[in-house]
Amino acid sequence: MDARAESRCAVKERRWVGPLLLVIVALGVRLVAHSQMSAAEDTFSPRIDSEAYLVQALRVAAGKDISDTVYFQAPLYPWVLGATFRLVGVEGVSQARILAEVPEEIGEHAIGVGRALNLILGLFLVLQVWRLGSLLFDERTGFFSGLLAALYAPAVFYEGQLLKVTLSLVLVAWAMLAFLRAQRSKSLTGWLWVGVALGLGTLVRGNMMVVIGLGIMTFLVKGWRDGSWRALTPMAGMGVLGVAVALAPVAVRNSMVTGSLTLSTATPGTAFYLCNRASNEKGLLEHTPLNRQVPLYEEKDWRLEAERRTGEVLTAAQVSRYWFQQALVEIKNDPERYLFAEVRKLGLLFSSYEAPDNVYLPLAEERAPVLRGLPGYGLLFPLALAGLVLAGRKRWEGGRGLLLWTAGAYGASLLLFIVDSRFRMPIVVPLLPWAGFLLGSLDVAIPVKVRWKVAGAVLTGMFLGSVSETSWLGPLSPAEKMTHTATSLFNRAETALVQGDGESARRDLGRAIALSERFGRAAPLLYVKMGELEKIEGNRALARDWIEKAFELNPDHHAALRDAGLMAYEDGETEQAVEFFEQALARMPGDRISRLYLSLAHQELGNYGACEEQARLLITNEPHDDDGYGLLALALIGQNRWDAGREAVAQYDHWAAVRENSGQERFLPDQSVFAQLRPHP
Repeated sequence: MDARAESRCAVKERRWVGPLLLVIVALGVRLVAHSQMSAAEDTFSPRIDSEAYLVQALRVAAGKDISDTVYFQAPLYPWVLGATFRLVGVEGVSQARILAEVPEEIGEHAIGVGRALNLILGLFLVLQVWRLGSLLFDERTGFFSGLLAALYAPAVFYEGQLLKVTLSLVLVAWAMLAFLRAQRSKSLTGWLWVGVALGLGTLVRGNMMVVIGLGIMTFLVKGWRDGSWRALTPMAGMGVLGVAVALAPVAVRNSMVTGSLTLSTATPGTAFYLCNRASNEKGLLEHTPLNRQVPLYEEKDWRLEAERRTGEVLTAAQVSRYWFQQALVEIKNDPERYLFAEVRKLGLLFSSYEAPDNVYLPLAEERAPVLRGLPGYGLLFPLALAGLVLAGRKRWEGGRGLLLWTAGAYGASLLLFIVDSRFRMPIVVPLLPWAGFLLGSLDVAIPVKVRWKVAGAVLTGMFLGSVSETSWLGPLSPAEKMTHTATSLFNRAETALVQGDGESARRDLGRAIALSERFGRAAPLLYVKMGELEKIEGNRALARDWIEKAFELNPDHHAALRDAGLMAYEDGETEQAVEFFEQALARMPGDRISRLYLSLAHQELGNYGACEEQARLLITNEPHDDDGYGLLALALIGQNRWDAGREAVAQYDHWAAVRENSGQERFLPDQSVFAQLRPHP
């Protein structure tokens, strides 16, 4: 081998030193963080969205689809998670709807595997970012870009949650790398892969559909302006074909379920309404009495409220259209409010604050201290802005405009919905190479004039990062941020209650109540949950006091009405319980507990017709549960309708057996009267 060939081999070997070092650093940080997270299950146990993904993935592991009805959540992450479960031997569970219904050993195994999957995806992301920086700039930039990705606190935090965040970052990075490859190879097949990556991204983040639309528009405008449309048309066509290939299985399935064209999920309309309705002036996700915003109930809550308002039975596609139109009406009625919220969303794109929805980084730092020492958005954004300024006119060379376009297009997609930490995360991918370029250039002699510009860019980035917290335009007042903390403490307390840790639950609820009262934002739900804790511990008088406090804040609060009904029912005050349950259902028609006990209360009062009505509504909403059929049987027996009662008992036995065969208890205990309606051997 000649000297030149040896030199090329040596350079090639050295190129892998940087990526290897990045993987080692990233793995070390993540192992420490994951060990701390695993030791703090009250904070990191799957909740709300992550609980839904876990349960869906266990269905996949059991050979089922993630849902028997239309997809209401993006399906790719639970599919990938479920396939991983099957690959490594996690036992599937097909009937569970919440984590508490999953056998403990299966749940622990699944959570561990899910975190391991996220860790592997996180390491892969570090290598993707290194590759982006190296291709668009140089090896040094690639190394510092990858190092920031390896140490980025929100990325490490979300890898500890069973959420789709990490997969969304990987798909955004893949789409960008595929674009660079297609652009440089001039291969039509390359553009097909760009489309596939973007299509898969849509199956993780629905707002990626907006990014795809903006990409098509960019191609059309470019072709029109410089006369290159003949060359660009085949590329755009292959990209669209790739998107279609990725979306086809979901689009065909959901379109058949909804009865009209549904490209991915049935949520666009409800999501658009939730993010832009008249009461949302912040650009953040806000809770609404219209639905419980828990994946298990969301589709049902939105549908029932839409049907209540329209007086019609609606398909999933019609429900989505209804809420989209409602959002447009409310925007039209108050355009100034909408524009003000949009300005606030723009500020949140730059904010150093990691705005939560149901997971909260600052609270997680209490349990995983390693996260405190890692860089976050408050450092990344100023560094990226300074790197952009330092590049000067070269910021458009070598395909670097892709970074700017991706950040701009994804940011624009968020402005249509909301800007919080999880939704904003993909914008980090195109920012990392700019920050890496700045860090990689610090040992180069930078002219004084440019140095001042770079320093000004850093200060500008820091200023923009604080605008949402300090400016009158910012939604992040001290009271608002307190609400985020209190909500997260409430979520952690709920988890502790499920885990049987009443002491931790009481401590977190006490902190949440004290914080909310201090800032004048006391919430009825906090009092209701404290009342539930007191009832569990046998302090019924104190439980009533907490419910009364909730009523003082809001006499129509759904959860307070439900719990007051339960207390009355347990105390034998059945008629009063009926009143409470009916009021609760008037405010939340999808509340299964209130409907179940309302049916029971009517049965005890001898109101068998009313008992039958509520039982049939239970069956309509939950056709695969035993309790609706059991209550229906009791109502029919009370009316001496023995043949119909016999059929109801048969259905009750079937669905009770399904639950018991999957290791779960039946919802309604067996009733002695049912024996009269069963066939004798």
